[in-house]
Amino acid sequence: MAEYGEWNRKGATLSDVTASKAYGVDRDFIVKGIRAGTLEYREGSIWGNPYLRLLRSQLQRYITEQLGADRLSSGKHLTELRKIKKEMPNLKKRLKELESRRTQLENQMGRQEIAASGDTALTDTDIGLTEALGLQGGVVRLVPYNPAWPVLFEREANALRTAVGNGIGRIEHMGATSIPGTEAKPVLDLMAEVNSEAEGVALSPAIQTLGYEFRPDEDVPGRLYFWKGSPDRRCTHHLSLTEKGSEFWNTQLSFRDQLRSDAELRQNYIALKQDLALQFPHDRLSYTEGKTKFVKMVLELADLK
Repeated sequence: MAEYGEWNRKGATLSDVTASKAYGVDRDFIVKGIRAGTLEYREGSIWGNPYLRLLRSQLQRYITEQLGADRLSSGKHLTELRKIKKEMPNLKKRLKELESRRTQLENQMGRQEIAASGDTALTDTDIGLTEALGLQGGVVRLVPYNPAWPVLFEREANALRTAVGNGIGRIEHMGATSIPGTEAKPVLDLMAEVNSEAEGVALSPAIQTLGYEFRPDEDVPGRLYFWKGSPDRRCTHHLSLTEKGSEFWNTQLSFRDQLRSDAELRQNYIALKQDLALQFPHDRLSYTEGKTKFVKMVLELADLK
């Protein structure tokens, strides 16, 4: 029987519709409990739609008795999960806004002024940059996918946009850190459009204010390459500038998008990289060459679509 005043207590009751969503039980299950005298109920109606009002405590005991405590726990977890999923889009939007504003403030103040202020809340460590990125030269090391990577990409892209203004077009996150669920070397790869190679070279001084080094001698056809690292010379960022519509641009995006959309292909890529990393832990060139056939196969699949 219901406790005195329980029907009027906030949160003590729920409808059969809510019970179905929260605990995964159907109306027949509830009606069976009512007929057995286990569940008390009251009839209600919202906008002409009838429902059964139940006591939450009675329903939870009934579910535990009939379906086991695990069912009750899983129902609570499912409800919490739905709530989290509902809240996440707004939180991600707010985080993106804060990261953008943070980048603006850091660029306005400058790193030295921030360090002098003693305000560690404005340093890289509070979003895990030190842990999320950084690879010693010549080393092949794979780490599990880190959800901080897309956040760090947005932050770096905003900083780049602020530094060079309209000198660049689209900025894309490429490489394995841009593919959710994929193990990757902890280095962020960015790619940005420029009108011409000459204009890209002219942007070099502005880009270098962000800590990048222009490395023309390490370039590949179709791009201008910039390197960025930590104070101890661990590589954290690669930046490629390429002309609009270039083969380099199209190839990089085709490979990324194909792996993002194909789970089986993605798993095969992870397995290949793991094998190569074991074979060539200190031979970056052989590691890269070992992926050549796979990359070619992926691009051929993309061309078929």
